[in-house]
Amino acid sequence: MVLFLLPFVAYSQQITFEIIYGGEGYDEARSIWQTTDGGYIVAGTSGSYPSGNSDVFLLKIDSVGAIQWFKFPGGSDLQAGYSVQQTSDGGFIVAGLTDAGDFGGYDVYLMKADENGDFLWSKTYGGADWDFGYSVEETSDNGFIIGGTTFSFGKGEQMYMIKTDAAGDTAWTKTYGGAGQENAKRATQTTDGGYVLIGYSDSYGAGEKDIFILKTDASGDSVWSKTYGTPNNDEGTFVDVTSDNKIIMCGFSENYQDGKIYAFYAKLDNAGNESFSNYLGTPVGDELPATIRETTDGGFAYAGSVLGIGAGNKDYRLVKIDGGGNYQWGKTYGGANDDISNAMLVTSDSGFVLAGSTMSYGNGSKDIYIFKSDNQGVSTGNVLIDVKENSLSATNQISVYPNPGDQLITVFADINTAELDGDILILLNDISGKEILKTQVKKNQFNKVVELDINSIPAGLYFLNFTSSTFSFQRKVLIQH
Repeated sequence: MVLFLLPFVAYSQQITFEIIYGGEGYDEARSIWQTTDGGYIVAGTSGSYPSGNSDVFLLKIDSVGAIQWFKFPGGSDLQAGYSVQQTSDGGFIVAGLTDAGDFGGYDVYLMKADENGDFLWSKTYGGADWDFGYSVEETSDNGFIIGGTTFSFGKGEQMYMIKTDAAGDTAWTKTYGGAGQENAKRATQTTDGGYVLIGYSDSYGAGEKDIFILKTDASGDSVWSKTYGTPNNDEGTFVDVTSDNKIIMCGFSENYQDGKIYAFYAKLDNAGNESFSNYLGTPVGDELPATIRETTDGGFAYAGSVLGIGAGNKDYRLVKIDGGGNYQWGKTYGGANDDISNAMLVTSDSGFVLAGSTMSYGNGSKDIYIFKSDNQGVSTGNVLIDVKENSLSATNQISVYPNPGDQLITVFADINTAELDGDILILLNDISGKEILKTQVKKNQFNKVVELDINSIPAGLYFLNFTSSTFSFQRKVLIQH
């Protein structure tokens, strides 16, 4: 392990840093939370450690970005972490998905850890088909609310909300949707004890997919719902409760007139009445917000990624808006390749911290990128890298990403070509063993990275086999269009 000591820069008494963490495989932060000691807890998915497959990780850093611990609570099964929060007992709760559940396919995964990141318990929820947990938070009764998507219950792909007690035992589950497809990205508790979910629907609204927000009572029964959108695709990504007991939400909208993607955000009261709403975009690219938060000056900020402006392809994006929903300023951060923010917080010093992934910097194919700025979006301008050497055996120094995948998956194999004896055969088989895809890589053409086009392959669970005359391995791959 090579560790660079990480200095920080104070700007107007605010801590700022830009730090990359990761190994030689696929590592991505999906959620970040500021802890009571002033540091941060980060959760996501790693293809670098320890199994080389897809593992949930918990990364604890201090207030200046230095690693305190890096834990992998799962086993050899495929897992993905999407949401983390510090709980009232000082520990942590993580939600995501796993193929190691009791119900079949992918199941919602809930994991509890103590303040040191040590595993305490885990639970899975779902049915015979696929079920995903995208958000979790502790509720006022010290239980948990999970928001996600189910293919097992309801009428197909439906919004899915699970209420548990403090031990993770199910209190109730609910599904929401119509005859088409619904997907929930986040559920949060409102001040009246009910809940609000956000995602998309193609059952209701103006077009293909529309932003869909739904309010429930404390038992999870629907109270009201609203859609926002154009005749093209629109998706809601985040919802939160403000200090004045209102609801703030964000998403993105594909404009049918110019084909670009615009940010959408709105503020609603608890009855669904609108205080403001706005579309915001760039002249030349796409605006893709992932998170929106209230700021300490009574305004708001959203973060995500932007395409068409900045240093490269997609870049981190942070936009500040005032209390009336009007644009104040916007900043981009990143390098020549894709840099995508999945989560953002307003920090205790009134700055911002963004978490996601980078392909511009770091040690691997995709690495964890944590960006801390002051309240004007200004950071150090220097990206520091905490490099972790992969000490796994050769056959485990192979990762598959993204997993789940949509159009393209990449096999990254850190293998010395001198160890190869002949060609490498790559096979993709379905769960019955039927060969779906086959490709062969010549030894003299092997460059550690092999891309597989899966755009035309039906969604489902597959097995990727990677073999030569000297070694072989198998990875589970989920294709999800």
